[in-house]
Amino acid sequence: MLCEGVPVSDLLSWLGENGKSLNEEEIAAILKLCMMAIHHLHQNDIIHRDIRASNFIISPEGEMKMIDFGSCALVKDSDGKTHSSIGSPYWMAPEVIACEQLRPYTKSCDVWSLGITAIELAETLPPLFDIHPVRAMFQIARNPPPTLKTRTEWSETFRDFISECLERNAEHRPNILELLLHPFITAIDDTGNATLTLEEHLQQEFVPTSGARVKQSIILIAPLSQADIDESIFHSLLQNTEKRPLNFIETDSNFSRNTSSIQNEELRHPS
Repeated sequence: MLCEGVPVSDLLSWLGENGKSLNEEEIAAILKLCMMAIHHLHQNDIIHRDIRASNFIISPEGEMKMIDFGSCALVKDSDGKTHSSIGSPYWMAPEVIACEQLRPYTKSCDVWSLGITAIELAETLPPLFDIHPVRAMFQIARNPPPTLKTRTEWSETFRDFISECLERNAEHRPNILELLLHPFITAIDDTGNATLTLEEHLQQEFVPTSGARVKQSIILIAPLSQADIDESIFHSLLQNTEKRPLNFIETDSNFSRNTSSIQNEELRHPS
């Protein structure tokens, strides 16, 4: 199946090259749609394990879709846990990196990756992107969670959203449904009952939906993929592989590297 559109990561690259960036409302709109897709997977006992901007595409009509399910894990019959160290290093949760030494991990690893993606949307690149991916993994496993480089340029609610996602203790990390009710997200598109508490929302089996403001924000972003970027550039982005994250595969402890790119590497261990 062919999904026409531009990866959000390519849109971020184009914005950066032209001295532009997403504002918080646009970031919140993208994150809400990302979380709705992740929530659908989690409801069906699936962990994506590769949440990042390049795995969400935005169409010229302003629609967003999740792609690349090759790293997914079905955890229905394993008590919601898995133990394979797989994903894209810069976005990997600490417990995924250390899973073979410690214990299996759960769906909350996608929440960590979402927090890194939030920073990526704000700064166009994830933290530690300037160092080798294996070294980055060591730092992720050992160091405190990353934060926005220029904290004062962003609102307290956005910083808090990222902080909630990047809780090192996976057991204390909120789930996707709780994050959908975070003020940073509801501020742009509160389609629920604002008088209900978080607990009441969850008791009523809150079903996330996207309202008019989210749709309007995405539609406003979409022309950047086709109108502001002229047609030839738009189609070249669809074919562009130079700036795509590199797949980095570990098999029997021997690394195989595609030297055409040095930006991102995906570490996989056979289950």
